[in-house]
Amino acid sequence: MPKYRLKALTRFTDAETGAQIERHDIVETASADRAVKIINLGLGELVEACHEKQGKRVLIHQTFLYKIGGIETANRHLARAFADYNIGFIFGDTCGKPDMRQMMELAKTCDVYIDDGKRRYETDILIFANYDSAPKIIDRAKAGKVYQQIHADFENLTKRGGWQYFKWAPHPRIDRILTVSERAQIALKNKWGYESTVVPNVLTPTPDERLVFLVLSRATAEKGMERVIELCDRFNAAGKDFVFFVASTIDNADSSLRQEIEKRDRIVLIEPSVYSQEMLRAADYLVQLSHSESYCYSVREALQRQVPVIVSDIPIFNELVQDGKNGFIIADDYSNLDVDKIFSSKLKFKPYTEQIPAVWYKVLQGEL
Repeated sequence: MPKYRLKALTRFTDAETGAQIERHDIVETASADRAVKIINLGLGELVEACHEKQGKRVLIHQTFLYKIGGIETANRHLARAFADYNIGFIFGDTCGKPDMRQMMELAKTCDVYIDDGKRRYETDILIFANYDSAPKIIDRAKAGKVYQQIHADFENLTKRGGWQYFKWAPHPRIDRILTVSERAQIALKNKWGYESTVVPNVLTPTPDERLVFLVLSRATAEKGMERVIELCDRFNAAGKDFVFFVASTIDNADSSLRQEIEKRDRIVLIEPSVYSQEMLRAADYLVQLSHSESYCYSVREALQRQVPVIVSDIPIFNELVQDGKNGFIIADDYSNLDVDKIFSSKLKFKPYTEQIPAVWYKVLQGEL
């Protein structure tokens, strides 16, 4: 059974035990969902995650954990590709707070530790993912084999900006340098003369069952953004794999609404533009849960491109959408919401078309 240990960032009541948690207390739970909720609510941060796995122990140390980046992506794919292996990750915090949400994705299948500058480690294999990370923990680690992974093309990188005076040499305890591509291998050899072995990063397939929902809407009261959050929560509670891309003027929204959106890691905010509609190409559904609409271009554009829609039960949508045929109409109380049907349906329908209204010619000619 996995065990997640989190440090409380503030005082709160533990929903699992009813206990009063004080700031800096350690909270333990066996539920990944519970751990994610504590993190998303800003109540605590991960200290470590432990799983009972057999086989050779592999620990990968990474100094930074940004929200996005090549090494961060490589770690996720490695964890997914070798989920049955006894792999763990060690993160330093020399760059401020790491991205806790991404860390929890790794923690669902792999051991994860936040290095406190004192913890000692024992492992069969130790891999340093950052070129400068080895000295940080190497004196506190006992390992059968130690590898240094190089992701950079140092030959070209050091021609630019502040990198011009950069020098690098492997720590004496490194048994072998691993480069992620032949380009990185050649660059390391040409720049500093070090030999390495090419061990490419892995790229695992994205699960086919993950659905992409798109919201193209202003963050105003009548557009029902709070209902988008509710729908996201219901999908999450049903254990579905999905992501909501929200192209919205969310900066102008009520601060409490922004905070609720930012707590949900499956909602990705996108800066809206006149070209946001092009994201329909990648969407499985357009979501428009407005309380009021008189025309609604986004729904028409989605149906024109044969992208099904999930809409609220208001008059204009009842004119455009045939429930279960080209989309789903959701009642205000969600009483007719069938999550499994939304995730299993492959709706096929003819594209929506509209003639240019002849009356516009009269308007443009001043004949009306």
